[in-house]
Amino acid sequence: MEKIKVSLNKYSLPQIRYAAYVFTKDFYAEIKKNKDLCEIMFSPKNSGKKVSVKRKFLTELEDEKFRSELFDANRELREYLIKSALVYKPADTVKEPDGLTEEEEKELDKIIAEVEAELKKEKEDPLEIKKTWEEKYGGKNKRK
Repeated sequence: MEKIKVSLNKYSLPQIRYAAYVFTKDFYAEIKKNKDLCEIMFSPKNSGKKVSVKRKFLTELEDEKFRSELFDANRELREYLIKSALVYKPADTVKEPDGLTEEEEKELDKIIAEVEAELKKEKEDPLEIKKTWEEKYGGKNKRK
């Protein structure tokens, strides 16, 4: 059996309980509360094992204190996120313009003209890639 004393001025009772719970797989944990101290007694579930848990428990207790403080510090943010998730507010609808603006239409016409001019320049097609199947093999029917 191993006894660990912890100050209740530094750690809260829930923090001590949560830290002790981590070790309940291998140990029985008994917590006794006095005025300013809390005594935690760990006894192994398997009597053959003698393992010191003090250092691991104190590390876990510090981690639990940090988690608890972080949880409390973010309470307002969590509450806000949960409330906003539960309350539906439709977003302000932004009316988008119908179609393209004059500048966009001019730019689009310019691009189309460039592409058409480029296609006219490339009339040569030695591999006949641009031809459709019908244009290339249309009248030829080799099976009879």
